[in-house]
Amino acid sequence: MKKCMKIGIGMLFAFMLTCVVVPMNAVAGTGNLTVTYSFYSNPARQDETVTLILTIRNDRSQEVRMNFIGIHLDWLEGNPSEINYYYRDQSVSGSNKKYLGVGEEYTSYIYFTVPVDASIGYHNWNILIDYEEGGIYWSDEEFNGETLSNFQVLERDRDGDSVADSEDAFPDDPYEWSDYDGDGVGDNSDAFPYESTQWADRDGDGYGDNSNGVEPDAFPDDPYEWKDTDGDGVGDNSDVFMYDPSEYKDTDGDGVGDNSDDFPNDSSETTDTDGDGHGDNADVFPNDSSEWKDSDSDGVGDNSDAFPNDSSETIDTD
Repeated sequence: MKKCMKIGIGMLFAFMLTCVVVPMNAVAGTGNLTVTYSFYSNPARQDETVTLILTIRNDRSQEVRMNFIGIHLDWLEGNPSEINYYYRDQSVSGSNKKYLGVGEEYTSYIYFTVPVDASIGYHNWNILIDYEEGGIYWSDEEFNGETLSNFQVLERDRDGDSVADSEDAFPDDPYEWSDYDGDGVGDNSDAFPYESTQWADRDGDGYGDNSNGVEPDAFPDDPYEWKDTDGDGVGDNSDVFMYDPSEYKDTDGDGVGDNSDDFPNDSSETTDTDGDGHGDNADVFPNDSSEWKDSDSDGVGDNSDAFPNDSSETIDTD
């Protein structure tokens, strides 16, 4: 028996090409049929559909008629010599015949689905050809053929992400297979794959959206804020008074919050005790709402001083 094999392995499948010379001793004439086969894919997973390509070349000295082409795998029940227990090429069976002239080739496509309960590992299989003169013929050793054992079955992967179901935390989601922190959100989607209390971060600031989780984001839609220590609704990064819930802004930068500052835009003033509109720092009479200036410094406010620029006089009775 002559064989040739070429194997190339990809991520999701292996493509195997093998040549087997099948002797047709019962057919008049000399020579053989040469059968070349390739699987797409091998190995295959449980519940996966597989395509087997058989190329048959007539190396005999006369035409050959084929009535049936199929393969038998060891998970099929029944006698492998009966065509009822084969996966078959539907275009060459029943009333459909295929004639191969001398030196001609025919490519046969056989499709089958690996059973969900097929055992994991390598499986035996046989090629069957039902030809005109010789009856049923298959590649078993007792017929000078070969029982092949190079078809491998792997565990089922129903979402097709290349991770076996038993190892896939999300066997029905092709985009997820691992959940390191066990929070029910796949690692590919989990913004915090190693923290089970957080999984989303919609503003991308590195703090989780779950308010009950570790280091929650108080402002989940603001990438510049995530914490509000004093609970005043203003993030700590913007809050000048992050520990004072009554203050958060100091426009004039005088150290007094705008809510308490009587002059929020004047850094030289903060308080107006008498409410006269003049800050206590500049108001000469901070407790007298009717006075705030004493130009001649005589102790009498300009509003009451008849001579505001003469420190020796304050009243003009007549």
